[in-house]
Amino acid sequence: MAKAAAGNNKNAPQAEPSPRRRLRPAERSRRIVEEAAAFFAEHGLETSTRELADRLGVAQALIYRYFPSKQALIERVFETTFVRLWDDAWDTLIADRARPLEERLVRLYVAYMERADSVAVRLFVRAGLDGADMARRYSVPLTDQMLRPVIAELLADCV
Repeated sequence: MAKAAAGNNKNAPQAEPSPRRRLRPAERSRRIVEEAAAFFAEHGLETSTRELADRLGVAQALIYRYFPSKQALIERVFETTFVRLWDDAWDTLIADRARPLEERLVRLYVAYMERADSVAVRLFVRAGLDGADMARRYSVPLTDQMLRPVIAELLADCV
């Protein structure tokens, strides 16, 4: 009863809502993409932008202010998530035949896994399981950038 009375007391201290900080457009866009990557990795690409907006704590219209469509957002998520994984220095690392092949492979895979966080891995797997074209489209650069050079070096090492 005391709690009920305190709840109705206009003089009782009220919790202050936390002030929302207005983000710059580039920062807001980056945050939407980061959260969308985690959200899509967790729930799949078929989830709604309304559910994503709820998770972000923003209006759905805000997402569409930054991305003209859900597909454009998905494209940006994949581009940002997977393009950032590759380091051009790895091309020379794997081709450096002055070092033993095993050392080059270990260094390459360790470096790659340091960049590939769990969101990237889950997003890629989830897109593949959902049958999304995105997994296939982004596996081609991975094949061209990593697997073909590794296979070439394995073949050269066997000769």
